[in-house]
Amino acid sequence: MRMQFTEKNHNSFMMQALNKQRKNREFCDVALSVDQKVFYAHLNVLAAMSSHIRNLISSNDMKADDELFIIIDAKFLSSELVEQLLDYFYTGKIVISEKNVEDLLKGAKYFSSPSLRNHCSDFLLRSLKKNNCLYYMLLATSYDMKDVANAAYDGIRDNFNYWAGPGITDFMHCPPNVFSRLLKDEHLHVQNEDQTLSTLLQWVKYRKAEREKYFKKYFTYIHLSAVSTSTLLSTCREVLLFADHTGPLSRIESTLSDRKKGNPQSLMLQQRKGALMDSVVILGGQKEQGKFNSGVFAYIIGENIWLKLTEMPYKAAALSATSLGRYIYVSGGTTEQISGLKTAWKYDIDTNSWIKLPDLPIGLVFHTMVTCGGAVYSVGGSTAPRKYISSIYKYDEGKEKWILAGKMSIPMDATALITKGDKTIYIVTGRCLVNGRFSRVGVLDCFDTQTKNVVQYITFPIQFNHKPLLSFPQENVLSIQSHKESLEINLQKIKMSKSTKLVPLLPNNYSLDLSHAVCSIGDNKVFVCGGLICPGDTRPEEYAINRHAYMLDQSLGEWRVLAQPPEALDCPACCTAKLPCKILQKTVVN
Repeated sequence: MRMQFTEKNHNSFMMQALNKQRKNREFCDVALSVDQKVFYAHLNVLAAMSSHIRNLISSNDMKADDELFIIIDAKFLSSELVEQLLDYFYTGKIVISEKNVEDLLKGAKYFSSPSLRNHCSDFLLRSLKKNNCLYYMLLATSYDMKDVANAAYDGIRDNFNYWAGPGITDFMHCPPNVFSRLLKDEHLHVQNEDQTLSTLLQWVKYRKAEREKYFKKYFTYIHLSAVSTSTLLSTCREVLLFADHTGPLSRIESTLSDRKKGNPQSLMLQQRKGALMDSVVILGGQKEQGKFNSGVFAYIIGENIWLKLTEMPYKAAALSATSLGRYIYVSGGTTEQISGLKTAWKYDIDTNSWIKLPDLPIGLVFHTMVTCGGAVYSVGGSTAPRKYISSIYKYDEGKEKWILAGKMSIPMDATALITKGDKTIYIVTGRCLVNGRFSRVGVLDCFDTQTKNVVQYITFPIQFNHKPLLSFPQENVLSIQSHKESLEINLQKIKMSKSTKLVPLLPNNYSLDLSHAVCSIGDNKVFVCGGLICPGDTRPEEYAINRHAYMLDQSLGEWRVLAQPPEALDCPACCTAKLPCKILQKTVVN
């Protein structure tokens, strides 16, 4: 009779025993000296994990009882890093962060460890963000990681508007081969071609002695027909500072001459396909006949036109949306059959495609989505008539799930939100049940997205039912404006005061309503479209939907009528977005 027995977790037990021996310096036959500190290990373990060690053994014709002594330059690998690498070789565990990934890549290169290199590559791909893609690009180039290099390049291209923006000096260190590739890219996400030309001039002047030789060639990548006349004129003076300026100057003068002869054209139509346009995106909603809509329309602010972007994967009203980079996130809503949907999607603007996201934890209507610190949040909402929630959910991209990030002080839906910096969301008023009646309550909550703490700053009586318009007229002063009354809250002193700046009624004396699509544009403009026609505070008996779109200039207190939307919609979702100019190839629908 024969029986086989298998030791459970034998491999793990063996490595734990060997690691214990290493730490006790038992049976070790290799020593690594770094900065006068010596580490002991077993040749068999290191040879299994490092082809470099295996090659050293082969090249030195080592015998069974020989010991290997390796001296490592502390300028290349620190003693702390060597200790961390040995722990990884024996345990298979490594903690990688943005702070140590470059050192670990050095270690992986020195020891020729493909497994560690792969872990570092996986970390870089999964942690790639707007503000680190240039650094990751440089790392990927240095250590020949093509997948990371391609993903990081896409990140720089898709966020060029950020990298070329004010206060971001790191981009001046962009290597010439990457910079030229970006300038040639038709899908570069720039604010406009003025920004591209300005960035080229800044980049060359930053290290003029070594970069001036690139200027003439790189200048040919600029779409001069898309650059404003004022920028071209100012560039003429700057170009004269370069030795070889004849060609670029001639091109500028030719462009200006052609512009004088021809009819004025919109510069927007001359931009590269990736140039970004400030837009308002309208999603879903309900038509006058009661049918739910799945259409997605974009209002191009600079051109005063409407475009049909796409169709949503589902039809709904009272849903919510927000944008983050190249994506538009949408979730929840109501249909004929379901009063609170869990569904969530994101729309890839660049590829014109939808990506299914995990469902919300619960079905929601009249929740408010917002972007803060590079993350998407859903605040409050209703699960059913008269059933409000206080939950604040965050979409975790890494875990691909919605997580509970915090709770408001009061369960509410239809909250008004405004963000400050990359970590703070102010939740200002919301709708809930007060003495058995629907009512908007005056409350200000401050949600810190990093600590996940929600602090109720202040409660106050209000006389309006619609979402107020929010702004920061001063650094620590929050303005809350409505048709009937306006307030200012000093966030440092937690003190409220009345304001005389009221929101004027919409044209034809309509008032703002919860059903309107409302978006803040910049610091002092507000976009409004759709929604019910409400002559006063009470809802009309007949179902009538506003067919117009308006823009409020808050500094002047005046509404301007915009191009008419393609559909009259009740309770659509609404968000601002930066859309690439290539969508201008789509059909104008107004």
